[in-house]
Amino acid sequence: MVLLSSFVHAALAYCHQLAPNLALAALQEGAHPADLLAYLQHLGICAYHPQDGLVDAFLIQALSAAGIIVNVFTVNDAHRIAQLAAWGVTGIFTDFPDLNHPGR
Repeated sequence: MVLLSSFVHAALAYCHQLAPNLALAALQEGAHPADLLAYLQHLGICAYHPQDGLVDAFLIQALSAAGIIVNVFTVNDAHRIAQLAAWGVTGIFTDFPDLNHPGR
């Protein structure tokens, strides 16, 4: 599967118009857009990629319940990875792929 992800949400909306079946993800840092769920649904995205400091269990649960995959960036702490996993994120972006490896 190809997943197109961008910080430029207008570009994602345009891609959705051109190819409605293309899997899209919105990257987000700083703060969430207003009325986040409606905003993401309007973009036609299937995944949300927020900066680590923007997520909590409630957000992940709400987006997951709406069918939106949540992948968090950039997480470089093993305890935080475990917390995010317990909250139900689908994936994380990290600079250290072996960080959560049992042998580390």
